[in-house]
Amino acid sequence: MTLRALSACRRINAMRVEIARSTAGDAAAIAAIAAQAFGERPSPMHLFGALRRGHNLVARGGGEPLGFAGTFITRAGSGQRRFELDLLAVAARARGNGIGGHLLQACVSAARSQHASLLRALVACDNEPMQQLCARQGLQCDGEPSLLMVTKPRWKVPCALPAGGQALRVDTLLYRGIWLEGTLQPALLQAAHAAASRERRGRIGAVIPVRDCCAERRLRRSGFALVGEYAWWQLNL
Repeated sequence: MTLRALSACRRINAMRVEIARSTAGDAAAIAAIAAQAFGERPSPMHLFGALRRGHNLVARGGGEPLGFAGTFITRAGSGQRRFELDLLAVAARARGNGIGGHLLQACVSAARSQHASLLRALVACDNEPMQQLCARQGLQCDGEPSLLMVTKPRWKVPCALPAGGQALRVDTLLYRGIWLEGTLQPALLQAAHAAASRERRGRIGAVIPVRDCCAERRLRRSGFALVGEYAWWQLNL
């Protein structure tokens, strides 16, 4: 990914704002914005590592970070390369200046430079500002809401994750985890718990159709709890 593909300078209400790759030097400000926006503050050690490894963006104005976008790459079981917009937040004092839209535009550019064929974001159904932002930038909602369910690893029975795209190891700005896709069979859930424990990954998550009662019951039996209703917003690249 080239710096040219990721960097942009704009004037927003007489303020010069730069969108660029985030660095470890942005960690403290990003942690503060994340705590303000999501009620969760990542550990400094984890955040330093995530900023070095990831494809994350920061909006800087007046010499300080005003917002950020946390992203990572996944591959579907079909092999499709996906650019995941995991988090997007703007400091409260800087909201209303178009910074979120410029961050999302930069994510689209970054996704293309990473040769992804799809950009997607999982957005809470009650998060109207983010839904409106996605719509303005050309993303489309896939329609039917989904349930986001998560758990912490509980079992340490030695077993390997199956090959393919059903279990995705993800490293985000807030946590290291395993996300599950496809058919959520008991063997897959058990393997995910074991792998997460072994690799010190703090979360296991799954997104299932809101009407899939069987999958919901299976996840609850495996210790998963409901976070809420979400919808995928996507842009084909």
